[in-house]
Order: sequence, then C-alpha cells, then structure tokens
Amino acid sequence: MSANAIKIKTKKSVARVPAPAPKDYLRLIRSFPLLPIESADVHKQALVLANDLLKKKVRTGKLARGENGYLSILVQLIEAYEKKNFPRQRVSDADILDHLIEAREVTRAQIERDTGIAAPTLSAVIAGRRRLTRDQIGKLSGYFGVSPTVFSFE
Repeated sequence: MSANAIKIKTKKSVARVPAPAPKDYLRLIRSFPLLPIESADVHKQALVLANDLLKKKVRTGKLARGENGYLSILVQLIEAYEKKNFPRQRVSDADILDHLIEAREVTRAQIERDTGIAAPTLSAVIAGRRRLTRDQIGKLSGYFGVSPTVFSFE
C-alpha cells in the first residue's frame, strides 16, 4: 500500500484508502484533464504544459508531489499519442555510421587506426554491402560514445 495512504479502522480490519489528492494536482487536473490525447491541438497543449512543469523543475530543483505525479501521467499520455501518430522509422546501420562519421568529423582511415576496423569494411557497411558484427558494433559504439543499441545487431 502507498506510504501516503490513510488507515481507517473498521470493526473487523484496518482498511487503507488513498490520501486526498494534493491541491496542486487538482488545479492541474481542472486546467488540463488527464485523458487520452486524440488531436494535434490537444497534443500541442499537453506539450506546452509538460514543458512548463519541466522548466519549473529545472528552475526550482523540484516539483510538488501533485505536480510530479501529474507530469508523470501527462508524459505517458503524450508518448502514447506520439507513438500512434508519429511512428519511428528504422534507421539503417549505414545511415547511423555515416552520420556519426560526419558529426565527429573523422575519416574512415582514422577510425581504422583507432578501432582496428578496416576502412574498406566501413565503406562496405556505409554502401549497404556488408553488416556490422557485434564486435564491430561494440568498438564503434565505444569510439563514438553512443549506446550499442543505436545499431541493429542483425
């Protein structure tokens, strides 16, 4: 049971009921009810509210208990709407590697010297003629400072 629950004694047992909702939470619920997001306008309003709460958290170092709980649910609703309406397309290892090389402003020869992965192998991956091995993914993720999960492991 929640630490914020209130104990109520009855003749036969002790029941726990949720504590009353904090005033800050109720104020937010009245201004923007936590319901599934079903339109672009409501999505935009939800983003503005979530950003306002996040800015407050950064500015003050914390949110009130009700604000924090409200933000947690609001973010879940935003994520559900975005997952449904803005599906992510899979990015190929070739595109990821090409982007990382360009962003880091390194050459394939430099990557070969630093990781031991042959420059022609990197060229073949970028051209789509070859896939990265798990070992190569490990070396490249370490080299570029990214999670290995940015690559596909296929």
